[in-house]
Amino acid sequence: YIAGEALYESLLSGSSGFEQIRNLGRLIRELHELGISHGDLTTHNIMINQEGDISLIDFGLSKIIPEIEQLGLDLQVLNECLNASHHEYEGAIEVLIEGYLSSPNNFLPSGDEVIGRFNAIRGRVRYHAWVVKMRVLFATSNQNKIAEAKTSLGLLGYTVEQLLIDGTPP
Repeated sequence: YIAGEALYESLLSGSSGFEQIRNLGRLIRELHELGISHGDLTTHNIMINQEGDISLIDFGLSKIIPEIEQLGLDLQVLNECLNASHHEYEGAIEVLIEGYLSSPNNFLPSGDEVIGRFNAIRGRVRYHAWVVKMRVLFATSNQNKIAEAKTSLGLLGYTVEQLLIDGTPP
């Protein structure tokens, strides 16, 4: 049993905020330095007690000696959770990254390398979301929206065929 409440509720009630998010970043880096990725870092799997101590729970998807991709994915899963459930904490992921990078970089991969991978993952997620959005626009019968989407594609060097077939850039 771990005393306290899920960070999810604590953030919603306002009893936790950016200070706890920064501390969470430090804790995640400590976990990664131990050679463990969590695999399901959401604010439901993070407990905080009355003293502000943070504990991670539910290691069912964790990996020991993970590749850098899993470390970056830990941050991306939490990023998506923060954006979806705690959007009122604008800039929360940047605060978390500050905490993550505040730990000494005595282990490999370094904090900067993990953040670099996280940013690459975040870019892939945005790109795929954009491709889906464009495909949905082309599925509509609204000619103004289709013309707008074609213009956007052309500026990026895409053709409609590339997008509809495989979503890959030229």
